[in-house]
Amino acid sequence: MDMRSLSASTLPACAEAEAEERPDGDAVVELFYFICCKYNVQHHLDVVVDPTHESIVWRNDDLTIVLCMDGVIAEELQDLVNQLGCAIILGSEFRNMVQCDLSIAQYTRRLKVLVGVLGDISEHITNQTITLQLIRGLSHKLQARSRLLLEEIAANECARLDGHPKASSTTLNVGQAAHHG
Repeated sequence: MDMRSLSASTLPACAEAEAEERPDGDAVVELFYFICCKYNVQHHLDVVVDPTHESIVWRNDDLTIVLCMDGVIAEELQDLVNQLGCAIILGSEFRNMVQCDLSIAQYTRRLKVLVGVLGDISEHITNQTITLQLIRGLSHKLQARSRLLLEEIAANECARLDGHPKASSTTLNVGQAAHHG
């Protein structure tokens, strides 16, 4: 919008358009109008005029009203935009998180922090998504070990359900060297 054509008289239409998108928007517009009435400057809102044809005092008052209105409405929108921007960035960081050279404890702690922060900004992540991301982000070596362990658990569960004794167990040592005595 051209700053030369911006005046308080154009604000009610902008505020009303914005109010339609928010359930409490009418109250914000009405409250702002009442504030202008208190300071006897509501005429800046009532009549559309060309600010370039008005006095310096009138333009100064008009600019003050525009800045006040911008502060009232833009702050709410700015919070929403910031929240959505954070959600996009943190969500992307969560989905792209990989273990690399982090320990399992560091990796899971980082995922937990990201999930918590996303929850704080109303971006809730399901347990299934967390579990899948945890597994997807593991180092390839641990992913292979995890798959073997899951296969062993599944085989044991199938054997148990079929009434067979426990299937043979394969020992899985993760991150520990075999200790022979």
